[in-house]
Amino acid sequence: MGHYNQKDESLFIYNHLEITVETTKTPEGHERIVAFDVEPFSIRDDEDRFLFSKKMTAKPKMLKAGHKVIFTYSIFTKVNKSLTLAHRLDHYVKIGNN
Repeated sequence: MGHYNQKDESLFIYNHLEITVETTKTPEGHERIVAFDVEPFSIRDDEDRFLFSKKMTAKPKMLKAGHKVIFTYSIFTKVNKSLTLAHRLDHYVKIGNN
């Protein structure tokens, strides 16, 4: 995930993915994934890289031949009691006269 600048053919990449997984409990007591979200952004390359207050302050990293990019990800889970497994795709479907 990144950005390509056609003017100077530079390529920028976000070096972090924040993944949020939402689950719900079935009537049988099992946990099921009902939604997920992936947000790309860049984090800093210094000792403050994981400070939440500075989470999205870094700019995307420019890819250069021979240079390394440190790529990280974080995963968060949360229970969504209002979203059932049967209705997990409803936000993708438009219902009505449109």
